[in-house]
Amino acid sequence: ALLMDRVAIDLEDLALNGDTTIDPATDDFLCQCDGLLKRATSHVVDKTATPIAVTLDPFTLMLKAMPNKYLRERQRMGFFVSPHAQIDYATCIATRATGAGDAHIVGDYEGIPALGSAVRGVATMGNTKGLFMNPLNGIVGVQRNISLEYDKDVRARVFIFVLTLRVDIQMEETDAAVKILGLNVT
Repeated sequence: ALLMDRVAIDLEDLALNGDTTIDPATDDFLCQCDGLLKRATSHVVDKTATPIAVTLDPFTLMLKAMPNKYLRERQRMGFFVSPHAQIDYATCIATRATGAGDAHIVGDYEGIPALGSAVRGVATMGNTKGLFMNPLNGIVGVQRNISLEYDKDVRARVFIFVLTLRVDIQMEETDAAVKILGLNVT
C-alpha cells in the first residue's frame, strides 16, 4: 500500500511538473517527459510581475482566458492549485457572513467551487502556479510491462522495492487549458 501511494505521488509530480529541459544531473526523474504545466502554453495568465492574491480574482482571470467554446461544460473543469492556495481561497470564502462561509469554516473545503468549477489542491503543484482545465484533458499512458523487484538489507533492517514502468504524459487539447503564473500565497 505504501509503495502504491509513493508511485501515485511520483506519477502526479511527473504528470504535472515534467520538463524535458531540466538537466538530468539536477533531477533525473522530472526530465523524462513534459508534464501538463509545460504543455499548457495556449493560454497563460502571467502575473509574475505583480503577484495576485488567491481570492476570486485569479479564477476569474483564468475563466476569461479560456475560449468560450470550452466553457459550456465548466462544471466538469477544475482549478488545480497548491494546497496552500486552496486554503487561501477557502479562507477567503469562509470570511463571508453567509451560510456558505460558515460551511467552509466547519466543513471540508475540498472541491470548493469558484464560478462553477471546483478548486482542487494538488500536493505537487507549486504555490505560485495554477491550471484550469477538464481533468480528462490530461492523458497519462502507461505501458503494460510493469516490473517490481525487491530486496532486503538485513543489516539496515530495510526492504528495498524498485518499480519500473514506462509512462508518457500528453494533453489532448492544449487550447482547452489555462495556466496562471504569479499566485501570491500567504
